[in-house]
Amino acid sequence: MIEYFKQQGIKNPHRVKRLIDDAIKFNKLDLTDLVVLTEAASKNYVVTPIIAAMAGAKVYAITSDSQYGKARDIEEFTYNFAEFCEVRDKIKVIFEKQKEIIREANIITNLGFVRPIDKKFIEMMNEKAVVPYMCEAWEYRDGDIDLEACKSKNIPVLATNEDYSGLEVFDFCGNLCIKMLFELEIEVYKSKIAVVGKDKFGKVIEKYLKAMGSEVYIIENLKSEMNRRYLENIDALVVADYSNDIFIGNTNAQISPKELIDLSRKISVIQFAGDVDVDELHKYDIPFFPQRRLGKFRMGQTLANLGPKPVIDLHCAGLKVGETMARARLSGKNIDDAIKIALKYSPAQMLIQR
Repeated sequence: MIEYFKQQGIKNPHRVKRLIDDAIKFNKLDLTDLVVLTEAASKNYVVTPIIAAMAGAKVYAITSDSQYGKARDIEEFTYNFAEFCEVRDKIKVIFEKQKEIIREANIITNLGFVRPIDKKFIEMMNEKAVVPYMCEAWEYRDGDIDLEACKSKNIPVLATNEDYSGLEVFDFCGNLCIKMLFELEIEVYKSKIAVVGKDKFGKVIEKYLKAMGSEVYIIENLKSEMNRRYLENIDALVVADYSNDIFIGNTNAQISPKELIDLSRKISVIQFAGDVDVDELHKYDIPFFPQRRLGKFRMGQTLANLGPKPVIDLHCAGLKVGETMARARLSGKNIDDAIKIALKYSPAQMLIQR
């Protein structure tokens, strides 16, 4: 069975189980007598229903065929890992959104195959249900959750503070960027690297690149001549802005590929987060990673590409946000009081629609 888990992307299942135990203890997560609807997914994302089940919940985990794998294979993987973690009897994998299951759930996560949580979905939820948004508030994407429909039905929705004391999941972004640079054979140490962006990604990436011995420049945009001087003879440009319009391209972009190579013929581009016209980069033989266009509100890789711990820690924290809201609602608290309690006693953040 251990070899099977390795084939599925879990290199050390004993470590994963221990990390889940540790995260549950740190968050004091107790989902006893609660029903959780989340996703069943591949590789390190298998952990979410396992966490909920190990914390005592009855879990429904929805999956589907996708680029990440066949639904039946993910079902088998989920059940096998649940058996390994001694919670097989607490998890049921499903393949479609069923009204009776949505109605039963106390906590509904916004992850993968559960999305979109739209008006039709919300109409099927029970009046005491809650939705933990399993990332930070500023990462909210239109279309993930219909916040107005939730508000109309008194369904509380809160984001997860990734910088919560003792959690500090967001710091993993620094190591993820370093791993992505290695993919293009940028050694980081003694490399000259510019990071463009004005959200939290840029700041944490700058910190970790400096710690690794890089010469780092962080800039907010690529339009000004003053900023562009930092690109002269540079090894790599890290695009790290989750929500901005196109950075590199020939139409409505901050800079063109031709202008980039005029500044540094040896430049490579890391798409950490943000919109880059990779077809134009390809025309000018500018190396880039990953090898696809992201668009806005997408990361080039997720923290799961580093290993299981950031996924476990973040999703366990998100479930704690859900637990705190759900218990408040089930005890008779109104939506405002449930939000106040979760903000005080869990790693919750207010979620504000753009």
